[in-house]
Amino acid sequence: MNSVPATTTPYFPLTLYDLSMCCAMMGFIVLLAWQGKYGITKTLLWGALRAGIQLLAVGYILTWLFSVDYFVVVFFVLMIQSFVAAWQASRRQKIKIANLPLYLWVAIAGSSFVFLFFSFVFVIHPDPLWKGQVVIPISGMVIGNALNSAALSADRLVAELRSRRDQVEAALAFGASPWEASFEPRRDALHAAVAPSMNSMFVVGIVQLPGMMTGQIIGGVPPTEAVRYQILIMYLITAACFGTAWIVERLTWRKIGAAAGVWLDEHVTDNA
Repeated sequence: MNSVPATTTPYFPLTLYDLSMCCAMMGFIVLLAWQGKYGITKTLLWGALRAGIQLLAVGYILTWLFSVDYFVVVFFVLMIQSFVAAWQASRRQKIKIANLPLYLWVAIAGSSFVFLFFSFVFVIHPDPLWKGQVVIPISGMVIGNALNSAALSADRLVAELRSRRDQVEAALAFGASPWEASFEPRRDALHAAVAPSMNSMFVVGIVQLPGMMTGQIIGGVPPTEAVRYQILIMYLITAACFGTAWIVERLTWRKIGAAAGVWLDEHVTDNA
């Protein structure tokens, strides 16, 4: 009788000592920043401390969430993720636009949820569909990248409209509609918003091994299987980033670009 050899998963756990070595590594960087007087010492120190605390807390929370799998709980987590992402994206803006946090939340949640739902229904097929162990990590990656896209789109659109104001107003004077006159600023803003995700697609697998793929391989998943998931994630992130930038462009333009002549001065102010 032939016996099938047992397979083991090559999992490499990290001890508290290992984590202390990670802290030492960050401490060295903070020391270099302080010695060089670069002005980012406090930011580095606070960021490292905050990231560590947040991740440790999330580890315990996710352990509980993965054992629950209630639709209401998982949906609430996704709403919190998208709300925090919109709030953070609005804080990055150099300008102040009325209702901008709401616009960013609609864009991030609307675009991300549509493409996530499509992926869960037609690609991943988790059982149940709202299985927290699958939905929450993947949604976090997508919403996090959509945050960057939203922030870049809004900030770049206002910057382009300001720098090209004479060009836009000249086009309006020659009979172009506000939508037509603002085409180039809108186009460049969307290009800037989706450029990071597009650049990642060109170098993924050659220059960069993405975090999800690396984590799966370290966890024992065959590289060929990890690659399939990474393709899904890359396409999902790019689609969500484009959709977010597209929505932000339209919502922001409706606020500051639809009224010819006085649109910029009435609705946009610099953040103090």
